[in-house]
Amino acid sequence: MFLNTRVGGLIEPLTARHWDRGMIGRRLQARAAFLHHRGLEPGDRVFLHYGNTLEFFVDLLAIWTLGGCVIPIDQRLTRFEIDVLARTARPRFSLWIDAPRGDIAAALSALGAQTLQMSEDHLDEAAAAPPPGARLSMDQDALILFTSGTTGHPKGVVHTHRSLRARWLALLQSLDVRHFRKTLCLLPTHSAHGLIGNALFPWLSGRDLHILPPFRADLVHRLGAFLDEYGITFMSSVPPVWRLALNMEGDRQLDRGSSRSQHLWHNGNRKLGGGNHASDLRARRWPDRGTLGCCGEGAARREH
Repeated sequence: MFLNTRVGGLIEPLTARHWDRGMIGRRLQARAAFLHHRGLEPGDRVFLHYGNTLEFFVDLLAIWTLGGCVIPIDQRLTRFEIDVLARTARPRFSLWIDAPRGDIAAALSALGAQTLQMSEDHLDEAAAAPPPGARLSMDQDALILFTSGTTGHPKGVVHTHRSLRARWLALLQSLDVRHFRKTLCLLPTHSAHGLIGNALFPWLSGRDLHILPPFRADLVHRLGAFLDEYGITFMSSVPPVWRLALNMEGDRQLDRGSSRSQHLWHNGNRKLGGGNHASDLRARRWPDRGTLGCCGEGAARREH
């Protein structure tokens, strides 16, 4: 399933939380046991409502270990939008760190979804025993990413373990994984670009993943400081973030960054505006940082 049996560490720069491989392994076992104890079975679809957190990535692996299919949910969605997605995807579980609003929990329950809180103080100690390993197939559904239609007819892109692994192996053959030693993710983990390419590919290749909340202007303003303070060697983003970073007063800080090699990954499906690609952006503003391109992050097996 994975590119490397030894995942990288997980770091949240804003909270200073850091889970190394040992901590991830222990938490993965405990959280998978909790979900198994609550009845999660192979083929179950699971809403995850807490993207861009340490718990999100560990719980994603826990669900995969049990044979479930993960559906990351944008935390900004309203009750109506979540209800529309639930009627389409029919999840069996809905996982939260903080308690969901009562009306959201009631709507999900009415559709047959069990709502669980996954904060440490809510985990059932009685489920501490390791869960039995599920017999997994590469053709099992692993991930559903909703791309649009939350006010009408949602479109979910379904990835199997085989399609995800094929994508990661293609990236591994095209890119030097050493560049990903310390990766920064500030894209949303409910999107293909943010989750599959920017986050899971380096992390499952054994590289450390630094996680920030997505699309916050105050964090983009401090981007240069994050790159230098944490020795980031790779990050990926999309045109709106690059434009914001360069148009804010903080872009001078980016230009004054250290001479360490850092690689920027532009989503090649979109233009930066004015006809400029990421390579033109690099030449004008970030001469000491390499730029890589990537297209087709959303390629998958079928639509849901």
